[in-house]
Amino acid sequence: MIQPQGDNSIDKYRDRVSKFSSELDLGLVLYIVKKSLWFVLAFFVVSLGIAAIYLRYSQPEYESSTLIQINDNNQASKVLQMTKFDEGDNKIATAMEQIHSKIFLKRVVEKSDVQISYFNEGTFKNNELYSSSPYLVKFNVKHNSIYGAKIYINFNTVNSGTLNFIAEGKNFSIPFTTSNVVITPYFELSIAPNLLIDNKVVNDQLTEDNKSYFIINNIDNVTATLQSKIDIKLVNDAAGTIQIKVKDINSDKSRDLVNLISKEYLNLM
Repeated sequence: MIQPQGDNSIDKYRDRVSKFSSELDLGLVLYIVKKSLWFVLAFFVVSLGIAAIYLRYSQPEYESSTLIQINDNNQASKVLQMTKFDEGDNKIATAMEQIHSKIFLKRVVEKSDVQISYFNEGTFKNNELYSSSPYLVKFNVKHNSIYGAKIYINFNTVNSGTLNFIAEGKNFSIPFTTSNVVITPYFELSIAPNLLIDNKVVNDQLTEDNKSYFIINNIDNVTATLQSKIDIKLVNDAAGTIQIKVKDINSDKSRDLVNLISKEYLNLM
């Protein structure tokens, strides 16, 4: 009598299970698990450490947005002298291109405070102060080599201190007072306390022993950076409404820039 094929398969499976059970060395299994446990724990510890460092020292990015309505009498092309956008019936697409253009954004940068950046130097990352800087600088650049250089500022008193910077491979240490203009071969600038901050806070921050510095940025570089951070989207074609978004690591800066872009373009319309 021929035994059914299904029964043979079941018997073979039972034989394999039986052999595996009899040959299994429980001590060996425990040894392998114990050895692997350290690698697993090390993996989780390293992963948590990397995550903690990233969250602690990475720069968060903030986004601000606003809505503007484009009317049919948009005169921005004439004001900006952008003849490439004069033709065509799509006023909204033209407006979006104009706002994102370097010509327009350079006007925005010229009217903003973003051409100079204020920082507190930390061990792992530098914090941009922007409007929360206890001091403000007005400047006139005389030599392009100063663009992008860190100009360290140390206040001995609330009204005086020293500027330290490197230009063309040379170290400079220049005293200053808030009542006088600092004149160097590279720039002319004046320094004053930030009147938008409480006087006591300003005094405390200025006399603290920390590494503060500012950078004078090239306007073309600032414009290019702003152009990469701006996003413009159509919201409602019938109403002629568009949304403008600006991202930055400083929330106040992103808010001020998006408001200034909106205000400047509406003034051109």
